[in-house]
Amino acid sequence: MSAAILVSTPQKVALLDVKKSLEAFQKLSIPVLGLIENMSYFICHKCGDKHEIFGKNKIQDFLNENSISLIGRIPINPSIAFGDDDKDSIVENSEENISNDVFDKIAKSIDAQIKKNLKPQIKSMFILILLFFSNKIFSLRSSISLKL
Repeated sequence: MSAAILVSTPQKVALLDVKKSLEAFQKLSIPVLGLIENMSYFICHKCGDKHEIFGKNKIQDFLNENSISLIGRIPINPSIAFGDDDKDSIVENSEENISNDVFDKIAKSIDAQIKKNLKPQIKSMFILILLFFSNKIFSLRSSISLKL
């Protein structure tokens, strides 16, 4: 394994599991490129307000304590929770197009971390599997230098 990307929800119990993963990667001398916060917040479709329903600062405290970069924050998206496996990519069909912007920023951040932290020969072998999303997400990232 060339590098790791941590993924966590903002709850304290989830961060305890991520801490164990981080310690394992450190023991194996596997660099951690950063952390993606999943279910970070919810945007109300009526008023547009952002609600951090699991609380604030738990992730940021964890990042600061462990000198880890935040790669991105993925909002809670009802289109994902109630998605249909037979339909097209949820990223393409999301009512809240915020998903596209969020995933673009995450892909660019990961690309920058790969370029910064991995040897050139490893960069071309790096494979990114972003959560459980379909492979269509990669077609949206054609301008990113990830090699699949």
